[in-house]
Amino acid sequence: MSDLLFGNVGLEVIKFLQSLSNPLLDLFFVVLTNLGSELFYIAIVVIIFVALDKKLGVRLAFYLLLTGLIVGVIKGLVSWIRPYRAHPSVVRDIAHARGFSFPSGHSQSSGAFWTGMYLHVKDVKESWKGLAFLAAIVMIFSVGLSRIYLGVHYPSDVIIGWVIGISGTYLLYVYEEKVIGVITNRFSLRAQIALVSVISLLIFVMYLFVMTILGNDYVIGDISNYIGLIIGVAVGYMLEEKYIAYQPPSLLKKRMAATVVAMLLALASYVAFSLLIPEVSNQLLQVILRGLKYLFIGFVLILGIPLLLRQLSLEGRKGE
Repeated sequence: MSDLLFGNVGLEVIKFLQSLSNPLLDLFFVVLTNLGSELFYIAIVVIIFVALDKKLGVRLAFYLLLTGLIVGVIKGLVSWIRPYRAHPSVVRDIAHARGFSFPSGHSQSSGAFWTGMYLHVKDVKESWKGLAFLAAIVMIFSVGLSRIYLGVHYPSDVIIGWVIGISGTYLLYVYEEKVIGVITNRFSLRAQIALVSVISLLIFVMYLFVMTILGNDYVIGDISNYIGLIIGVAVGYMLEEKYIAYQPPSLLKKRMAATVVAMLLALASYVAFSLLIPEVSNQLLQVILRGLKYLFIGFVLILGIPLLLRQLSLEGRKGE
């Protein structure tokens, strides 16, 4: 089993890159690859949400979640083995990664996030457009290259991850206002919440059905995480906009304090829901519980953080 699209050529690319390996370069690419991890982008999105631009934070969250859901579904359907597992005699396992290879989630995440950031900068700061474009290209390419060097992805995994992250984000950017406008004009808040929840659950049920038929249950849990977060973030944001309407503070000291509080609450919610929702032996029940866990976490991040920051007087006020 070699590169899905490029065959042995993709394997030779990995071998060439790893022939340059040394301890310092290994450390550099391990650090670099973590800049494409889910935890890194969750932290950055939370900071943007509470301290800089709430709507941009939510947009970036959905760019990451929706394109990530697509990658997760494809991973399960294709089930391509990672190169260090398929070719342990010639590919070093420099940074262990679980799950399947095609496409690359890190490449999708970096493509989605940095494309979203570039599109935002282009709209609000035209003079920075060139610099933002260069930064996006460097970060997207670097994270993808690190995945190949570390032996956890083939070149085609990275390329398709880029395509999904970049093109998916661009399409969401182009059509999001139109879609949101139609939904908000035609449906009440309760109907909007029901619509998002039902569509998300239908996607999950259909995917669960297909994976059960194919006998591949390894990545079903990952999809339940995405579905839970999508519902939690979407419903939380709808309620937050209607009942709280938090605005990030303009004073630097308040921004820093809000960031610290938000990070602590995010960590506390993850630990709390991990303890409250235990691991169980029944696989279907475990998948449902994991989905609920991430639904609650997404809900707390989007609704609970603004509510707490308001109580602590750490939100923006007129005349600051």
